[in-house]
Amino acid sequence: MVSDNGSAFTSQEFGNFIKSKGIMHITTAPYHSSSNGLAERAVQTFKAAMKRMKNEQGTLETKLDEFLFRYRITPHATTGEAPAVILMRRRPRSCLDLLHPDLARKTREAQEQQRKDHDKSCGYRNLEMGQTVFVRNFGRGQNWLAGVVESQTGPLSFRVRLEDERLVKQHMDHVRQRMTETKSPEGQAMMEDSPNIRVDQQQGEESTRLSTATNAPDVTEHQQTEQAETEADQQLEMRAVLWRSACPLAFHTDFETSRKTGSVG
Repeated sequence: MVSDNGSAFTSQEFGNFIKSKGIMHITTAPYHSSSNGLAERAVQTFKAAMKRMKNEQGTLETKLDEFLFRYRITPHATTGEAPAVILMRRRPRSCLDLLHPDLARKTREAQEQQRKDHDKSCGYRNLEMGQTVFVRNFGRGQNWLAGVVESQTGPLSFRVRLEDERLVKQHMDHVRQRMTETKSPEGQAMMEDSPNIRVDQQQGEESTRLSTATNAPDVTEHQQTEQAETEADQQLEMRAVLWRSACPLAFHTDFETSRKTGSVG
């Protein structure tokens, strides 16, 4: 701390006080005020500000508070930071900030634009309270469990009551809408649109397809055998017609015998 040689700064009581606080005290040369230039500069700045606010309305205390506020939010030439920022780690707002862009409003507008862009490529996803759904099961058992939506805990989070009275919290990505049981025009009950049923159906279709593909060579070989036998019978019939027309008496008995024994050439 730098001060002049006033009795208030050179007394023994003041010296004991600053020594107990660990403050180093330096006094200037007598009758040489320029040695303490910082203090003289502060006095000069204060007097000039009071002269400029002479014609403004308000008491002296109001003008002093206004001067101190402006002085403390102005960046210092040496440190590059305002005294208030160094002390409080933030800059108090003033009327000059109204001319600057509102950071909070700019952030809200950017977030709103992001939401609109997201909604264009993503469908509306929401569940009503009391709606029947299927929720993803990450434990043992079926992959999907039936339940009823009880409450909404977040934009895309819901609390669902399962059929076994358990209460689970699930994200919308792990929830599927469930169709309630209805009657068909023929009077037959329609099954619920369960993801587990769909998985079983898909597995059954896949097994049928694989079985058909595996047995395809056997079916083709059987068809080829039947076709060959049919062609052989047709050839025998044609030869019989030709032999009968050429030698109806001489070869009739031999042909019938050969056809029965399968030795016709």
